[in-house]
Amino acid sequence: MEVTRVGLSGDYVSDTSAFVQDAVSRTLGGVLLVADAHIPGARQERDRQALRLLGEATGEHCCGNLVVILARPARTGHPTPA
Repeated sequence: MEVTRVGLSGDYVSDTSAFVQDAVSRTLGGVLLVADAHIPGARQERDRQALRLLGEATGEHCCGNLVVILARPARTGHPTPA
C-alpha cells in the first residue's frame, strides 16, 4: 500500500494517530510505502508524530508482518535504475 507523508499527518494529534493506525492495519502482512517522506511539510510536528507512530508500529509488528519504506521523491533528470 502506498501513502504520502501528507496523508498520514492530520490537523490534530488524534487525526494523525488515526491515519497512521488505519494505514498500518490495512497493511499488516504487506508493505507500507510512505512516498515523499523526506520532504518537510507545513505541519512538521504532526509529520514527526506520524513517523514516531510508524516506528512504534514496526516495533509492535516486528515478526515480519509489517514492512515500512520511507521513500524520497524521485530525482528528476537522473535515470531510474533498471
